[in-house]
Amino acid sequence: MSSRLCVAAYRWGSGRDREAAVVTLRSLRPDVVVLHRVPGHPFAGHRIAAFADHLDLMWSGGPHRRSGGTTVLTSLRLDALDERHLSLGSSGHSGYAVTRLRLPGHPPCRVVGAHLAEPAGSAQLAELRAAVEGGGEPVVALSCTAGAAVMADGWPGFAGAVVPVTDEVTSTVVDLGTTLAT
Repeated sequence: MSSRLCVAAYRWGSGRDREAAVVTLRSLRPDVVVLHRVPGHPFAGHRIAAFADHLDLMWSGGPHRRSGGTTVLTSLRLDALDERHLSLGSSGHSGYAVTRLRLPGHPPCRVVGAHLAEPAGSAQLAELRAAVEGGGEPVVALSCTAGAAVMADGWPGFAGAVVPVTDEVTSTVVDLGTTLAT
């Protein structure tokens, strides 16, 4: 079994061609998809689960409304150990989703998706860093709507991959054999 994970990001947003995104994502065969700007209304879970099903991925569900519209889908080859959706600050417009996962034969790791309301304040960045760094297992991938701001400030403890959030599907490949060995 390969130790490589394909981590993709997709901005849900209104007016997006989700059928085209499904075609693109299926061609990538991602192990993890971080969704940004997913709807927060109570019945949105059915749409998110259907999207995951079209990609042959799983969505653990949960109260994603507090996460700034961010959630994570995972493939069946991974053990999804835990997923948390949390808010940052008091506005309710910023938050993140952290998924603890394990590829069989490897130690657990985490993937983080975050939405920081613009402009991303230093308090939000500090809160996100504290939450991510305090989780135990290493973060192998971070997908953040303010990723440049997060990394520009320097994040000494972060050695994972950054998956940008753009108007297109983006992806990166992480080799757990290398990343988790360091």
